[in-house]
Amino acid sequence: MLLRTLLHDFKDLFAWSYKELKRFPRQFVNQIELMVNAKPIKQRQYKINPNYVLKVKEDLDKLLDT
Repeated sequence: MLLRTLLHDFKDLFAWSYKELKRFPRQFVNQIELMVNAKPIKQRQYKINPNYVLKVKEDLDKLLDT
């Protein structure tokens, strides 16, 4: 109940859809700080359950559109 009240009181601070993400300037969005000497970790690709492939593609397309 507390979380619901908190979200309701500060609803203007949260993006409720992908399209709302566009309105925030980049300098206010959290950025990941990388260490200067860090080496990237190469990981193997993994397969997605065939039942979820279309849903994942839709979500990725939405994110790329924003």
